[in-house]
Amino acid sequence: MIRTFGWPAEDTGGVGFEGKLPPGIKRAERIGEYESAVDGAIMVYVPKGFFPMGTDDWREKSVERPQFLVWIGGFFIDKYEVTNRQYRAFLDWAKTAEDPHRFAHEDEPEGKDYTPALWDETKWNGDALPVVGVDWFDAYAYAGWAGKRLPTEAQWEKAASADPLRRVKVRFPWGDERPTPGIANFDREEDGSTVPVLSLPAGRSPIGCFHMAGNVSEWCLDAFVEDYHERFIEQDAEGAGWVANPFVPGPGNDHTIRGGDWAGPERHLLTTRRRPFGARGPRVGFRCAVWHNPAAQAEGD
Repeated sequence: MIRTFGWPAEDTGGVGFEGKLPPGIKRAERIGEYESAVDGAIMVYVPKGFFPMGTDDWREKSVERPQFLVWIGGFFIDKYEVTNRQYRAFLDWAKTAEDPHRFAHEDEPEGKDYTPALWDETKWNGDALPVVGVDWFDAYAYAGWAGKRLPTEAQWEKAASADPLRRVKVRFPWGDERPTPGIANFDREEDGSTVPVLSLPAGRSPIGCFHMAGNVSEWCLDAFVEDYHERFIEQDAEGAGWVANPFVPGPGNDHTIRGGDWAGPERHLLTTRRRPFGARGPRVGFRCAVWHNPAAQAEGD
């Protein structure tokens, strides 16, 4: 099912960004794409506006229900998952930096080593492959070094499933059709592995992001809570019917991962699927985001 959703009159629904770019971001060669100055990542812009988060489908997990309306400020997000080549540049910086933990989260474990698990295994460390074996603190520090942040759950879901031109939300990044090997890298636990981040363009999201379903699950900024949806619905104390920029702070024991992975089943590829994770492994990587107006993160821009 494709669910239509309301769009505020002041928003154009366009996918291009016409304002002043945030520090560290410049326009790329292709129209509608932007480039991060530090890690060279190509980014796309997700326009501000309302978005129905989660699902009302009773067949889906309770941690993804009920659907509620959120308002999310405009933001930029990496078009592709962070690669080993990009992460290697971060490690090279950390080796010579006066303070290699300059961008660490305040609760980062003492003596943290940012080197990923499996870093020396050729199956996982190809330059064009997404970096894996990173925990949330690794991803958090990389994002800070790159002048960015991890996306919130709400930002991730909007970038994965909202079509700002047709004004609809889709079940999978590419639409409502069930996945195939030509669209997503998934369900290959016995013989699979990651694939290059630029592969499988048919599976990209409406906003243009690759591999938001399959390949690797991706860290979000939020600490994982099972009552995420109920929590923010209750915060709508004024009865406006929507919540601005929902986010769950803290490190907590687990953080949210989104998007399924190369070994996981089809159901993990749904754009509403959210799961807790708290370690390193070959199935989890990340991408980064930049708020258009970081100072207004909690209130909208």
